[in-house]
Amino acid sequence: MKRILLLGTLFSLTLGVQAQSTYQVLGDFNDEWVDCVPWDSKNNSKVQGTQPVGWTISNVCGMSGMGATTVGVKEEIETGNYAVGLKNTANSFKSSQIVPAYISLGTTWATAKASLSVSAQDGGCFGGIEFTARPDALRLSYKRSHGTAKPDEKASVIAYLWKGQYSQANVPGNTSMQTPVKVTMIDRDRNILGKSTDQGGTVTKSSDAMCIASMEYYIEGDASEWTDLTIPFKYSVVEEQPEKMNIIIAANDYFAGASAVGKDNSITIDDVTLLYYHALNSLSVAGATLDFSEGTLHYDLDAQGITYDASKLSYEKKGQGATVKTSYDANTAILTIRVEAENISEDATAYTEYTVQYRKVTTISEQGYDANTSGLYNATLNRAFKAGWNTVCLPFDVQPEDICDGAVAQGFSSCDTNGLNFAKVDVMEANTPYLLYCPVAVEAGKVFKAVTLSAGAPKSITHGDFTFTGTYAALTDMAGKYGVAKIDGEDKITLGAAGSTVKGTRAYFTTTGAAVQSMKLNFFDGEVTGIEAVGGSDAEAFDVYTLSGVQVRRAAKTLDGLQKGIYIVNGKKQVVK
Repeated sequence: MKRILLLGTLFSLTLGVQAQSTYQVLGDFNDEWVDCVPWDSKNNSKVQGTQPVGWTISNVCGMSGMGATTVGVKEEIETGNYAVGLKNTANSFKSSQIVPAYISLGTTWATAKASLSVSAQDGGCFGGIEFTARPDALRLSYKRSHGTAKPDEKASVIAYLWKGQYSQANVPGNTSMQTPVKVTMIDRDRNILGKSTDQGGTVTKSSDAMCIASMEYYIEGDASEWTDLTIPFKYSVVEEQPEKMNIIIAANDYFAGASAVGKDNSITIDDVTLLYYHALNSLSVAGATLDFSEGTLHYDLDAQGITYDASKLSYEKKGQGATVKTSYDANTAILTIRVEAENISEDATAYTEYTVQYRKVTTISEQGYDANTSGLYNATLNRAFKAGWNTVCLPFDVQPEDICDGAVAQGFSSCDTNGLNFAKVDVMEANTPYLLYCPVAVEAGKVFKAVTLSAGAPKSITHGDFTFTGTYAALTDMAGKYGVAKIDGEDKITLGAAGSTVKGTRAYFTTTGAAVQSMKLNFFDGEVTGIEAVGGSDAEAFDVYTLSGVQVRRAAKTLDGLQKGIYIVNGKKQVVK
């Protein structure tokens, strides 16, 4: 079924694994057809048939009207839709001479010395259109049939892009019984493509002249139904921008010469379209398994634990004039690779985006941490651990040994008259406070791979009058709170004085009872270890009252020695057992 496209319409599509933008170079042939006035070196002005706007058909005007021949016509293939029909046709004056049928964006021409035996025959096309883009391929639809004379003759699709100017002197450009008129021909097809010429003189070219890209494709056999054909351009110069382009489609073997042209061999063409690719040919990440396919637009490296490293990424674009832009979102760990066709300024949809999901990376800092983050990450812990006891609260599950070889973690399990009881844990759960013993100091910056961050505020664990609370805040006011500190070389529970603070990813104790000067911590891991509180002025002083309001102690730092009963301390009831 013939595709109906508007003249000059730009659009973008994905066909299977191929991302491309297409542009019809006046190639649907439904617009106006105009008089064909074949060029010759004697300034012919006679009309011979019609041709689509922007194209030239190789109709010939003959010699003084003798031998005028039409080889291309407007074919209505369905109501209101037209194609170009090209048929190699016998010369109307000399039937043994077969006029080759072809169409071009340049100017078609032919020459011969019309004696009894036609000689010095030549022809082709010269010139083209101004064109500064770099298409990747040419696509067209065609039907093809052969006459009986030369049933194996090939049809031709020729296209080329160039810059600068090629000039050939003394090219005969008309049919004459005597000597054809010669001209200097500019940008002759054979000169640009580096092919030999039988007629014409010296070829010169401007200093910047070069053929940048070309195609030379031959169609064999017949095709009674519409057949789609896509032919890639071959670029011989990669970085240069062309200035001109020509396309030639012929019902014959275009460069084979007049003797090879087969009578009644024909081709009907439609939907001549340039393709601009905007895709990747390859994509790889060092150290990762990535099964690239042009039509697969998303790749997930999260499960492989691969973190983003631009130096390990490599790709190759598909599209001579395409550009590749990359952007990495550190929050989502997604790399976006956007491949834009060269004609993106005319077609805003002419692009393809590939995404690569890397393992997300985050920094958990003692200077503050966003507790709303969740998901699978590679996490950098920006805090150090001292040799000895530390408080810790992290937003992911972790084994103590992952922080430090030989480390032991204790979770707050109960409270009784013997003190605060802790139990050894094999895994420290996310957002939960622990006491952690490290045999040696651990520097900041340790990386934990493939951990699942759990969103949520740090937990508080309460047993009796005591609560153990984690913190992610950059600084927590420790006045009236208890933490672990190394005093005179020993780990001790200290009561924070006014102005004291603790950094994030740590934990602290509070009590709803009276402030205590000594606090016994029992670690159930095969032995009992006590961490004593700092006494003296380091502990906060308080007044003690009976329920009837009688002050029994002033500026006390402990309830030790009081009789059993209920007292008022700092406005709260405290029980002494």
